[in-house]
Amino acid sequence: MADEYLALSGAQRRVLLDQALATYGWVCCICGLGIAPGQESLQHTTARSKGGQRTAENERPAHKSCNYQLQDRDSSGPEGEIHNGLNYFASSRVER
Repeated sequence: MADEYLALSGAQRRVLLDQALATYGWVCCICGLGIAPGQESLQHTTARSKGGQRTAENERPAHKSCNYQLQDRDSSGPEGEIHNGLNYFASSRVER
């Protein structure tokens, strides 16, 4: 079965990204931090290579760098495999 996402033009992919940004805001679904213009990408929360569908429910905004680092692993959100530095330092802070 062909990957229908790869068959889309760049303009068609941008429409999907813009729809996801309008629906979910400029917040990365992977790390939970805000996304600056020019750093946005479309993340499939269940990877297409693992049967994830090209649906609005499976497509979320993400940083390009977070999306690249996640590769084809499923995204479980900010508490998932990739975490932001703020969460790391907040959880490892020693109380005195």
